[in-house]
Amino acid sequence: MTATLALQTAFPGLCPVTKAVEKLAIEGGIDERGAIYAQRYDILCKRPVPEGLYSSATFLASPREAAKDGAYRHLNELTSLKIFVTAFAGHIAAVAAR
Repeated sequence: MTATLALQTAFPGLCPVTKAVEKLAIEGGIDERGAIYAQRYDILCKRPVPEGLYSSATFLASPREAAKDGAYRHLNELTSLKIFVTAFAGHIAAVAAR
C-alpha cells in the first residue's frame, strides 16, 4: 500500500506559512526540518506542565554522532533532564514514604 499526498485547496494570501513550510520541506536540509520538529516536541512537552496535566516532562535532542559520546541538549529549562529527574525523584520519595 502506498500513501498518496493529499493536496489542500489554497487561497491566495490566506496562509503564507504554507508556502514557507513547503519550501523548507523541499529545499531545506535535514537540520532545518529537524529543528522545526524539535521545537514542536519541546512545546508538546512544555505546554501540559503549567496546566497541571503533567508534573514534569522532558525533551532531549542529540545528533546522530552522539551515539558515541551520549551528548544531548535541551531546548528549554522547563523540559531539561535535570528538572525532570528532580521531579521524578520527588515522586519516588513520596511513594517510598507511604
